Amino acid sequence: MTIRTRLLVSALTAVVPNLATADLVTSVVSGNYADGTTWDNTLAPVTGNDYVIVTNVEQNGDATTSLEGDSITVDSGWLRLTAVDASPDTFVVPSLTLNGGRLDIRSHNQYAREVDLPNAVAVGADSQFRIGDGGEQFNMDVTLTAGLTGSGNLSFVSNSGNGTDDIATLHLPAATSTFTGNWSVNSIDSGYGRLSAEAANALGTGTVSLGTRSILVAAAADALNSTPAITLDTDTSELILTNAWVNASGVLTMTDGTLDLADSVSSIDRMYIGANAVPTGTYTATDLTNLGFGGTFLGATGTIQVAGLPNPSLIAETSYSFTSFGYTSGYSVSISNGAGDGTTPLNISGITVTGSDAGDVSNVINPGSVAAGTSEDITFDFTPSSGGGFYDFALEVASDDGLGTSPMVINVQVEVFDPLIAIGSGTQDFGYLANSPGPQTATVTIYNDGGSVDLEVDDVFSEIVGDPDFFISSFPGPIAPGGSGELEITFDPGALSGFFSGTLYIESNDYEGTIPTVNLSAVVLPAGDAASIDFGTAASPVESGFTQFIAAEGATRTIAGVTVQLASSANDIIAASGASATDLMTDGAATTFNGTGGNYISVIMSGFNTGTLDLLGAFNYPSGYGLPINIEFGEVGGTLSSVQGGVNRPAYVNYSTSVEAGKTYELRVIESGNANLAYISGLVLSGDSVPGGTPYGDFVSPLDPLTDGAPELDPDGDGVPIGIEWVVGGSADDSASPDTDKLPTGGLVNADPDGDLTSSDYLLFTYRRTTAAGTDANTTIEVNYGTDLSGWTTAADGVDGIVIFDTQNGFGAGVDQVDVYIPVSLAVDGRLFAYLDVQVAP
Repeated sequence: MTIRTRLLVSALTAVVPNLATADLVTSVVSGNYADGTTWDNTLAPVTGNDYVIVTNVEQNGDATTSLEGDSITVDSGWLRLTAVDASPDTFVVPSLTLNGGRLDIRSHNQYAREVDLPNAVAVGADSQFRIGDGGEQFNMDVTLTAGLTGSGNLSFVSNSGNGTDDIATLHLPAATSTFTGNWSVNSIDSGYGRLSAEAANALGTGTVSLGTRSILVAAAADALNSTPAITLDTDTSELILTNAWVNASGVLTMTDGTLDLADSVSSIDRMYIGANAVPTGTYTATDLTNLGFGGTFLGATGTIQVAGLPNPSLIAETSYSFTSFGYTSGYSVSISNGAGDGTTPLNISGITVTGSDAGDVSNVINPGSVAAGTSEDITFDFTPSSGGGFYDFALEVASDDGLGTSPMVINVQVEVFDPLIAIGSGTQDFGYLANSPGPQTATVTIYNDGGSVDLEVDDVFSEIVGDPDFFISSFPGPIAPGGSGELEITFDPGALSGFFSGTLYIESNDYEGTIPTVNLSAVVLPAGDAASIDFGTAASPVESGFTQFIAAEGATRTIAGVTVQLASSANDIIAASGASATDLMTDGAATTFNGTGGNYISVIMSGFNTGTLDLLGAFNYPSGYGLPINIEFGEVGGTLSSVQGGVNRPAYVNYSTSVEAGKTYELRVIESGNANLAYISGLVLSGDSVPGGTPYGDFVSPLDPLTDGAPELDPDGDGVPIGIEWVVGGSADDSASPDTDKLPTGGLVNADPDGDLTSSDYLLFTYRRTTAAGTDANTTIEVNYGTDLSGWTTAADGVDGIVIFDTQNGFGAGVDQVDVYIPVSLAVDGRLFAYLDVQVAP
């Protein structure tokens, strides 16, 4: 087993000799090959230097063009050679190596062009050779005079074509190519890509896969004889055997497409059409058509001989790679019988497990016999013995295989990922907290998804980056496989207020080195007087401790002595809702989506005292996009200063500044993205500049609590006085939404509210009570009862058998349910009355 480890180093000091050589130059920007600004030495290429391309580099050429330098390697990006006017054009490229990048050949004015590259091209890693760049490029012929070398796979792509009759051809006239990589041919434009093998063994020893609108031509004797396999993948793939393909082990696979036998006499080992193996024999185009397996076959006199496999024939992949998570798992490898006669079964006489980790393999199941033309599985169990790492072993399959490969060795490698860390959630929101909340704790659940090794959280390198008010207060011990542990985070802001954030990074002995992160956040409301505003619709929820502000163009409210008005540059403010978030962030004020470019929301504020204004803005919108906005603040009519730019939803923004009494200020939220959308969900204004007010005054705003907003009045005409609306969670001045459905209810019940195991008859009086009203020192809320309408007694829990239950948030967030049980025994002559009494001090 090979163990993969990870080393954590806190500090490293070393002296390393400078191994760089002065003649290795790398591209740093996309540009022209001959331009010094393209390269990291800022000089135009010269002989004596080796050049490495990692960007997009171009070179125009006319007639014969030489690129300076000793060698050019394309690691990424591309080298594009453009034929300008003359045809043919020659590009002399010194020692060109494609090492993962792309070589492009194109025509400057889209006309037909002939381009020659006289020097060999090496393919060091999987790379692409592209002819044309779209835009109605016509026929192009590119010749690699000296052919290819190397072992990387090469994808030849045609990007040419004003129509299907336009062809990009790659000519290979060099014989006996040493190229060992595989070929793939595809077209990404309307024309075709043609690979023309024009000398013996011109393609090297790799396979060829023909994709969309792709052609392979055997244009010379023995051109394809070194090619072991050719695949036609689409109905526009075409193999033209103008000259015979003779390869005793060659395999032709036609998923679809056209095979043109021309007048040649080809001979290969196996042939597949669709999912069908072609039986041993010699075939004309007509014979292949008559098989009825599909495909298109051409050629009047040409033939292809399919030698076929011996009887029986064991066919299998010789190497497999699997993954494990540390516990016992079952795996399988497939073996097939490709018997040439289509009838002889393959008999498996034994399977032996060998190799360094053979002891971890058990329950090997031998299929015994494999019928001709079918496949069976060898199954086995694997249990890692030493935790995470690579395990290697082999299955030696003994059989009566006619190929003489018994035993066939199938190498197996299993990478074991153990231990594996996972977390329950990537976010931890401490919510909205009152000022000076004291230490708040939360736990992050950490799981070990591995199967055999304990997960150990690193208590040295695990950390929280961000506001220092977050810190790790305890770590879990070793977490057993399949188990979990708790990491505790403490948030202690002291007397600070505003938005707090941080990111927890959890280091461990996780096999892959994964470092899970948890985004931390908290909002601490200020002490003292504050205007806490929740913008939104009339129906959307209101965050506890905030005052509802129904968003609309020109809407105005006075809260905590500060008058706040909404406006926008395009006069299009609406109340938006539907974001999946807290009550504060689920709704807000917004301008029209995809509205006017440069639109913004202005929050106009006045009524401040001279002093410090601390501002906390909340910004969200029901969308999956970031919707960037810019935020500015300043005096109305003056120059606004930037608060923060490039804010993406959802977000909180803190800001502190000085304001003066008698002046009006603006918080401007400016759209900054393609949506032309500005938005704000909530706003908290605090500091000694906020004069303060009363909760009831905030509720009735913009009415005056001493005049047209007095508790006994009913300005919206729904029959419910403002004082009652204040308590039950109604609206002071909304005639469109009467609050009668929020009034108290009463009825007779038989119940045991005092828990004495005896049920009695009660008058149950139930009413709604908002948190704001219930906690307001200036508001008195009582239930009074009596036996006539002239004398009343205030209901008190535990007095005269009365039982009162408070259910927090019983009617939803911020609205408690109060149930008052009044014994029927208190009735006189069957009469018992109760009512809700609300008194609001000025």
